[in-house]
Amino acid sequence: MAAKPLEGLLSYLHIPYYGTLVSIEERGYFAFIEFLLRKGAHLFMFGAVAIAVVVLMPKPKFWMAFAITVGLAVLDEFHQSLTGGRTPTGQDVLLDSIGAFIALSLWNLYTKISYRPKRREKTVQHH
Repeated sequence: MAAKPLEGLLSYLHIPYYGTLVSIEERGYFAFIEFLLRKGAHLFMFGAVAIAVVVLMPKPKFWMAFAITVGLAVLDEFHQSLTGGRTPTGQDVLLDSIGAFIALSLWNLYTKISYRPKRREKTVQHH
């Protein structure tokens, strides 16, 4: 029998998705873990896309990078609608958008902290 780490804790999760509640009970442990990994990948990958977009912009703008990333997420879901065996959903666009927003917020915080002018210590002049 395969180990099922955190099964007890994860059994409390019931995630509304595409008209159903996704849970261990509904899908089974391994299918539920696979679902969490796929949806986590949406957050992570579109966060990475958002960072790439903001870094490549000549003058980084948070909302412009966010809008471009959301546009790419919409195009990705549209592409899925043309691909057999794939299900495009607005909920995935929302996950992608959340990933982009979190990543851009962290990027914004990082740049504010790392590019802050260093405080000069007052020099004491001796006469």
